[in-house]
Amino acid sequence: MWFVTGDTSSRRDRSARHYLLDGALARRLQPTVTLAAGALGFPAAMVNILVEDAQHIVTEVGSVHVSTTARGQALNDEVIRTGLPMVVQDAASDSRFAHFPSVGGGSVRTYIGVPLMGRESLPVGVMCVSHSDVKHVDAEQVERLVQFGKVVEDQLDLVRRLKGQRLAGPIPTAELATAIRCGEIVPWYQAVVELSTGRTVGYEAVARWVHPCGEVTHPDSFIPLAEDSDLIIDLDLTVMRQAMADLRRWQVLDPTLRMSLNLSSRHFDQPDWITTVTGVVTSAGVRPESVDLELTETEHLRVGKFDGIFVHQLQQRGFRVLLDDFGTGWSSLEYLLRLPADGIKIDRVMSVALGTPIGDALISAVATLAGHLGLTVTIEGIETPQQAALASALKCQYGQGYLWSEPVPAGAVTIGAAPPLAVPSIGSRPGVGPPVPGRHHPDPCRGDALVAGPNAVAHAGQPALEPTLAAAVLEATPDATAVVDEAGIIVAINRAWRMFALDYGGTEASTGVGVNYLQVCERAAHSGSAEARQVYADLSAVLAGRYREAELEYPCSSPAIGRWFLLRIPRLSGSGSGAVISHVNITRRKMAENELARGASHDPLTPRQSDAASCPAQESVGPPQPSGRCRHRRALR
Repeated sequence: MWFVTGDTSSRRDRSARHYLLDGALARRLQPTVTLAAGALGFPAAMVNILVEDAQHIVTEVGSVHVSTTARGQALNDEVIRTGLPMVVQDAASDSRFAHFPSVGGGSVRTYIGVPLMGRESLPVGVMCVSHSDVKHVDAEQVERLVQFGKVVEDQLDLVRRLKGQRLAGPIPTAELATAIRCGEIVPWYQAVVELSTGRTVGYEAVARWVHPCGEVTHPDSFIPLAEDSDLIIDLDLTVMRQAMADLRRWQVLDPTLRMSLNLSSRHFDQPDWITTVTGVVTSAGVRPESVDLELTETEHLRVGKFDGIFVHQLQQRGFRVLLDDFGTGWSSLEYLLRLPADGIKIDRVMSVALGTPIGDALISAVATLAGHLGLTVTIEGIETPQQAALASALKCQYGQGYLWSEPVPAGAVTIGAAPPLAVPSIGSRPGVGPPVPGRHHPDPCRGDALVAGPNAVAHAGQPALEPTLAAAVLEATPDATAVVDEAGIIVAINRAWRMFALDYGGTEASTGVGVNYLQVCERAAHSGSAEARQVYADLSAVLAGRYREAELEYPCSSPAIGRWFLLRIPRLSGSGSGAVISHVNITRRKMAENELARGASHDPLTPRQSDAASCPAQESVGPPQPSGRCRHRRALR
């Protein structure tokens, strides 16, 4: 088990201070916390940040706790110290917590808490739910709270970026203005899919900052800065011009294709805004009837514009108007009823709750109301076929999410085919961690790293992408990923692969570009690593064409913390094209499973399982060490 001690504790406190929020910033988390409590069936939920000896409640629902409590009297302290999810079935009978005021006073009996990781990869806070009665907890509830925790982590980091950018002053603003002027802000595209048929009906254009060196910056790093000034107007128009040019080319192959674009409400303050927006579209040879405009940065709308004239103006020109981020605060029923929009987009915060009574009820109610008003419903954040099927059953017409595609550059979009899947993203989910990556590789901004081979990101029926674009696509992949050719030689890696190597003491000679990864695994296998032996066998079989893909769950421990990963090796299409090696971090899922098993072993309400079906109780609730068992799956040709 990993504990935060010594210098790590000081670094964790420094990181945690960035996330102390109050007022309007804290209220941004309220919808997520409220939905989490309802989805899990708990009356109380909180987001806490722990700094030094105090626990600070950032936002809460259904709780009578004061805003700050002593850390030593909080169940959340155990979660921070271990960095692991924790389930307490009955705190009153647990000697660790029975003397805490919240437990002795009867407000907390059953508790689930998950750590919130800061930008520095250290636990800075806890998202938790609690009940005043003893309540049975199952694995699905723990995993769902982990997913809500990921959403909260994203929201906290977004607020931290916004605070930092405001403090930084004009320097980053000037950099962003230069990037817009120099064409470094470009659209990437995510498929919009009709749920009933699986057909791609259009794409949403999302901004990416592609630096001259090929490095790609996520919009969370610069959109808040743009929205804090009128730069968002120039940014929107820049993305719109490029997206319209791409749509014009694509409509030659599919005239029915649509494009969704973000449009900040700040445009409506400009005297000629409707002429400008319409001119950008029509000058590219695109009809406004093919364009959906998603209203964003809508806090600005609260100042005025409630009469909806601007929506009517857009509709009169032929545009469809969508209310974006429905379910996250601004886009409430008040706006839905006041603004005569054509559709709504349900935020991924609500899609996390799919499959729970409150989540299904909320989405069904929203979709039913939208249907009565004649509005279309698009749901974001769909990651599994089960979620897609459930969303369709709840009367959502369209979906977006990693199930079909991550955002990809224009060159990676295939019109008239299945939703695009950039090859480096195959099977990917957020997470990192190759078992034997190199410690150091050259800086990609010097142009001497991320050198993609000729087959690095080729698609079925398409020529391979040229190296610069291939590097950009691969770099945007969050999982530690490498591309190997038919001989097993690494031809491209991304930053996640390179950076995670620092935890494992690798060398550039072991896993850099140009190294034969098959030989690396073979040497590790000869040294006694069972996992390396299996990876060598699976990669060899995929490269030889005996399997389409292979998967392997394996434990991998760094000096800092134990981790579990899912290794995925899909074969690139075409004869002798090579394979993609992607390591997906599944540690949180494993920790939730182990913690639940540990809690069940002490819970009188939980029936005891047979030895063959249950995990043994352990003092550590962390992931199993390398001697643990691995799950293995292979797909035949």
